[in-house]
Amino acid sequence: MLRKVIVFVVMSLVSLSVFATDKSSFSEYSKHRMKGEIPLYFSDSQTAKPVKGLEIHLESEDSDFEETATTDRKGFATFSDLDDGEYIVTINSDIYVEEEFYLEILAGIPLTWRFSVTKAPESGSLRIVLDWGESPRDLDLHLEQSGGYHISYRDSRTAADGSAWLDVDCISGYGPETITVGKWTRGKVYTVYVVDYTDRSRTYSDALSKSGATVRVYNENGLVKSFSVPSGNGNRWDICTIKNGEVTDAGTISELY
Repeated sequence: MLRKVIVFVVMSLVSLSVFATDKSSFSEYSKHRMKGEIPLYFSDSQTAKPVKGLEIHLESEDSDFEETATTDRKGFATFSDLDDGEYIVTINSDIYVEEEFYLEILAGIPLTWRFSVTKAPESGSLRIVLDWGESPRDLDLHLEQSGGYHISYRDSRTAADGSAWLDVDCISGYGPETITVGKWTRGKVYTVYVVDYTDRSRTYSDALSKSGATVRVYNENGLVKSFSVPSGNGNRWDICTIKNGEVTDAGTISELY
């Protein structure tokens, strides 16, 4: 069943389904590519909207090349005359978490050109961000609290007590898809996993493992841990559990049904 693009407000928290923003950013990306530029796009992990004014530092891992650019109002930082190879993309900001991303350019084309950035959650909070490639079109991020809520697009989009919510849902590839825990409870176990909704009926599909998906977990101090999807067949990726702020890896691909 196709999902409708909806915008709803729950306790002043806005959860979005992303579609139009993706079409706009891809159009802008194409314009830059036609000029021979390497455009990198940065969006807010809670709204999926472009972020203006980010300082983006690009450093080659293969040479002495370094260059800095600032994102424009459409969220793009552009670079020119980049050689093929591997680069480290560093985010410098007073508002967003400062972190590094990996970039590879092959035959003059960036294999990844979209990145999401996040603001550090408040003390006692957690934020979980899912990003991936063009396909599958629809991956769903899930968070289950032991004996409590289950946050995802298809379950509860906000906990009954308002302590956790789905910030943004993506149905057109790339992400971000984000869940925030406003206040985690000591002694409770939080289980994080991803379901390949696009291939929900293909239980032995390898599309999820080839999606390039990453999940990042943040607390008030910034990035706690980052995970990359492992190889394997199945449409569910068990990522980690979190208890009392401690993150334990799972890292398995399995069949959902």
